[in-house]
Amino acid sequence: SAPSPVPSATPAPVTTVVARGNFAGLQPTDPEEDPEDFYILFFNTTQTGTLDVTVDWTNASNDVDFLLLTGTLEQAMSPACQALDESDCPLEIVTVAVSLDKPEVATLSNAAPGGYIVAVANFGTTNESGIVVVRLTT
Repeated sequence: SAPSPVPSATPAPVTTVVARGNFAGLQPTDPEEDPEDFYILFFNTTQTGTLDVTVDWTNASNDVDFLLLTGTLEQAMSPACQALDESDCPLEIVTVAVSLDKPEVATLSNAAPGGYIVAVANFGTTNESGIVVVRLTT
């Protein structure tokens, strides 16, 4: 009889912090209007994996939300995106975190390699400070 095949080990997932940023003085915006003040964190990934984005801030009574978009920093700074002209802005929203939870967390499975932007807005009543941490699990 033939020898039994030796099972190969499946590599364990690896989680890496791919971006981290701090914001301070993020001004409140009216929830009925497009935010005028964002904190923007741009990052690149080189592997497909699961992105976990966490945004935490100081005052639990403030509602801080974020969008995760694909695109480049140059695209984000384009006149169309700066004017909040959604029809001409080349960025694509891939996930959002818009709850009243603190911290805000969003997960994107099977995230393709490339450029990403986290756009944080404060819908509370006072200026806000906080941190954004992005992890990639491959």
